[in-house]
Amino acid sequence: MSQPRPHILHQCLSWLHAFWQFSRPHTIIGTSLSVLGLYLIALDGLTGSFTGQSLGSLLGTLASCLYGNVYIVGLNQLADVAIDQINKPHLPLASGEYSRAEGTVIVATTG
Repeated sequence: MSQPRPHILHQCLSWLHAFWQFSRPHTIIGTSLSVLGLYLIALDGLTGSFTGQSLGSLLGTLASCLYGNVYIVGLNQLADVAIDQINKPHLPLASGEYSRAEGTVIVATTG
């Protein structure tokens, strides 16, 4: 008798967890804090007030930096699968949780 297919929510959560690991959380946190800190320093020097327009600029800047971050760490993982299988076997590409094609799509999309 075959196993029932996992619930779609479980599949989505598993994919998101793998994406979080693929994105290397410590770099996402560092990038986010850097962007926020530098943005607030620049904002204080320019206007001293936070407006709706500045929130939009902050979110756009943050999104661009996070996409760039995932692109860089993903490209590194695509290039280093064999090394990561030894040193970082928990990463989605090294463990086989993501295929090389999935990694390539993520890197191409975020790049």
